Amino acid sequence: MLIDLDKASEVTKLQWKGYIKNILKEMLNVKMKEECRKTKMRFIEDDEYEQKEYVKKSNVTTSKQIMKTRLNMINLKSNFKGSSIDQRCTACKKENETTEHVLRCEKYKKLINKDIQNYNIKTDNIENLKIISEYMNCIEGFKEKNNNQND
Repeated sequence: MLIDLDKASEVTKLQWKGYIKNILKEMLNVKMKEECRKTKMRFIEDDEYEQKEYVKKSNVTTSKQIMKTRLNMINLKSNFKGSSIDQRCTACKKENETTEHVLRCEKYKKLINKDIQNYNIKTDNIENLKIISEYMNCIEGFKEKNNNQND
């Protein structure tokens, strides 16, 4: 998006500031959308860039866990590729251990005794995000316990 410098002489200082602010906001949105196509940000690429309801209506611990899940910062092998040569799921050993996989992994469902296959990580529904967050927290706990037993 180009800035029309001729417009500066036609509008007030306040209008010019608003014009520039809108152009910068649009440029930032375009850049953010490009960045979100990268793997870590794939769950938020269609989001508006504003404070989310779950941050406003949840406690700090829950908000943090939801953000970690949506930003692919959960301690999973595919989220931190340099941490493990074997990228296969800790539980089933069938697929790479991605956020998407662990949300539908049959072995994790049995280990954690919960099925969240019908929940969507891209949702704005706070209750769904809390359930997914709790599930992912259990998976992190399982993995940590499993790693401690293997040490």
